[in-house]
Amino acid sequence: MHGMQHERKLAMELGLKAYVEYSMLYIQKESNSECRTKEYNKVISAIKNLEEIEDDDNTKKIFASSLLYLKGRKSVNEYIISGKSNLELIKEANGQFKEARDVYEKANVCHCIYSGLLEIESIEEIEKEADSKIEIITKIIEELSDQTDSNVIAFFEQVILILKNRNDKDKDEILSKLNGLVLKIDYYALRQILDQTRKNLSDKLDNYQKDLFRPNVDYRNFKLRITFIDPDEVKGILTIKIDGEKVFSNFLGKNKELFIDYIPKHKEVNITFEIFGTGNIISRSTECCDYIHRKGEPDLKVYILEHDCRDNIFISGNNLNIAIVQLKYDVVSDGKVINLTFNGSIKKEKVASENELENETVENKRELYGKKIRYILDAIKGRAKIVVFPEFSIPFEFLSYIQEYANRNQIIVVAGSHYVTEENLDKYKGIFEYDIRSTDLRKNICPIIIPNFKIVHTEKLLPSKMERAFLNKEGMTQGELKHILKISDKLNLGVLVCFEYLHNLRELFVEACDILLVPQTNPKTERFYQLAISDLNNPYYPGNKTFVMANGIFIYEGKISGGSSGLLLTLDMHSHKELLEKAIKKPIEGVYEQFILFASINTELNTSRDISQGQVSVISQWVPIIEETEICERAIIMMEKSRLSIREIYKEEAEKQNYEIEKINQKIKAEAREFIKLINLIIDAKTCDDVKMKAILNSVSLIKQYSPLMYEENAKDLKDLDLKKAIEKCYPIFIPNN
Repeated sequence: MHGMQHERKLAMELGLKAYVEYSMLYIQKESNSECRTKEYNKVISAIKNLEEIEDDDNTKKIFASSLLYLKGRKSVNEYIISGKSNLELIKEANGQFKEARDVYEKANVCHCIYSGLLEIESIEEIEKEADSKIEIITKIIEELSDQTDSNVIAFFEQVILILKNRNDKDKDEILSKLNGLVLKIDYYALRQILDQTRKNLSDKLDNYQKDLFRPNVDYRNFKLRITFIDPDEVKGILTIKIDGEKVFSNFLGKNKELFIDYIPKHKEVNITFEIFGTGNIISRSTECCDYIHRKGEPDLKVYILEHDCRDNIFISGNNLNIAIVQLKYDVVSDGKVINLTFNGSIKKEKVASENELENETVENKRELYGKKIRYILDAIKGRAKIVVFPEFSIPFEFLSYIQEYANRNQIIVVAGSHYVTEENLDKYKGIFEYDIRSTDLRKNICPIIIPNFKIVHTEKLLPSKMERAFLNKEGMTQGELKHILKISDKLNLGVLVCFEYLHNLRELFVEACDILLVPQTNPKTERFYQLAISDLNNPYYPGNKTFVMANGIFIYEGKISGGSSGLLLTLDMHSHKELLEKAIKKPIEGVYEQFILFASINTELNTSRDISQGQVSVISQWVPIIEETEICERAIIMMEKSRLSIREIYKEEAEKQNYEIEKINQKIKAEAREFIKLINLIIDAKTCDDVKMKAILNSVSLIKQYSPLMYEENAKDLKDLDLKKAIEKCYPIFIPNN
């Protein structure tokens, strides 16, 4: 019984192949396309009927592959009917041949032939693509060997010869031979198709040879390199435009190479060349990307594009006002992305401790954090043109509010960063300038919010050590898109996210940018500042440079980390050391504090002038951000320290210990309440009177205890200031619990 089944299967396979081959021989001889279509439909219908009654799985596969092969041939025929203009039909046919070739051998021959045809048809720039096309067609010839009409193989060999001799203007003999090979092909439909491809290639070769000087274009490191095969053909003034913008208009002379400084606005640009008086315009396109070298790993592809903000923000004068925000936040990871801790389920939390000032219900973290961001933005209004938040500090859901804020106040907001997650994927559409797709999931992106414009974003290329520790093996998806903002005729601003600043990517940005912002969530900033100092002391590029570090405060490896936000900039020799010491705000007495650093940067500083000329490189003001919850937390820390100290002093006297601990606890609680009262007094002060001035002066030690930053930068020396000036100097941002 088994033997009979095997014989039946073998007979069915042989019969099917014989039927298809006989049908194809008949169809191939038919010169009328409509008649060929009818024959294809007849054969396809017959095989479908046989497939429906077949129950052997292996035989069914042969039926299915035969059908795909025939449908592919039918699609090729439809291409001819369409006037040989719709190459999508050839692509569709080639896909069917590819799918059928593993089971039906003849499908592989068709797949090779039409793959070669599509490679030839897709040539747009002969000079740029010739070598790669030669390599691909050579491989196709190797696979076709001994499987098809020798004239088809000779056709592809002749195409390779044409591409190799593309600069030979005596091309008629080669093209004539190609035409002769086409005429020798037996299969009528294939003969028609290859003849059309021959004509198209001939036209492309004509256009290529009309290009006279045949410019080649390459892009790297903000430079377009244009090489001319025959510069002597450029007789007259040559005008070069990039996407319609004129970048060169002069005599070329004997130059075979031309370098043009250029920061691209798009991933791919179109370059046109026109010689005055000829009316002949030559076009070239090139991809504007760079490759960042990594030792022992593949190079990183990156697009660094310019975005012109000059119509969206007005910056006048020599001073640029920037606000640098140092924020406290908690980050958490689910193994794939990093988020703020309140991203997810919304809970009401109760903070309770035996040492707490009082048990109190804390507002929902999300609401409280949102309020903090709003208070900060309100404080920046009218005082800065650019504000930068730390990495991870602004979640996606806050962006619409910040966009409205930026529109109203004409401020650019570098909104920290966040990971692209599936829950927000559909929400980017319409609000971001560049599409965010499923391929961008798990990218760490930094939104740059520009007044009255869609959000432009920059993508982090490499994860930091902290991110790698937080995430699983899938980790962060590598980005490839970066932006440089043109904020005035003289100023370019760039953004690198955290670890990127330590990479050689920095060198490209230092070259192109006057100001470099580095939002980060970084346990230690020392290496960042060392590199910045090195770049400033040993400048590779002309002009003044400013490096801005906006870091967060967070828990890492069980302890509070981060901070030390600040800025370093090009200084004259007299002020360098003094300002260097003041530019970075490290934790004072071990207290990590939130703040806004308002910096007014002199972008026209002349470092060669003597200091007596009255130059000021930067004017800074540090504004503390004080949360009511932080005051409570610091009070708890002070009570705990006092408790340990008292127990050490009164080791054997439990009753005395309890008495002293309770006494000091009450004192610290009272001081905390007094400090909150003082902060409210400063904020609410509307009238200048001696009583309020005296209250502030008498509370300097209290300020030092609860905000060392506010003491050092604002309240340390208030003598000889009237109340208004003292309040302006001490004014903090206070975030109450309710």
